[in-house]
Amino acid sequence: MTTGDIRVGMRLPTSIQICTRCRTALPLDAFSPDSRCRSGHTSACRQCCAEAMRAKYLPVPKPTLLDRFNRGVDEPVEFRDPTDCWEWKGSTQWGGYGSLWPGLKAHRVAYELFVGPIPHGLTIDHLCYKRACVNPAHLEAVTLSENVRRARFRQEFLRRIAA
Repeated sequence: MTTGDIRVGMRLPTSIQICTRCRTALPLDAFSPDSRCRSGHTSACRQCCAEAMRAKYLPVPKPTLLDRFNRGVDEPVEFRDPTDCWEWKGSTQWGGYGSLWPGLKAHRVAYELFVGPIPHGLTIDHLCYKRACVNPAHLEAVTLSENVRRARFRQEFLRRIAA
């Protein structure tokens, strides 16, 4: 007997009960004896209770690297101006570099997400000279010696204009 067979005002036999989830008329032995299953649904059949319990404990999908990256900037990358600095608002490491988690710098993740893999033996240089910037247009893969040379040139330039 299904709910389509049941009409308003019709008396059900005492050995049949309607499941509150699937709305099917089932014999009493298809229900939990205490009329309340572990998922919290009252008067649900055992099959519906089992499905509810599985849905309740399904693993939550882990966020992707792009999702984690977007949490560290003001707004999602799709809506940002490509010429402005994208300042990292998440946690930072010593020296002001953004960090997704210990040992993973945000500007390196930005470069790999939007430009490609960092070639072996190269470091990432901030062309805008802001360590918290994660805009891939402001990042360039260079050798360590080139990165140090540029930093010294900038320091020397700033020292001269300050004098």
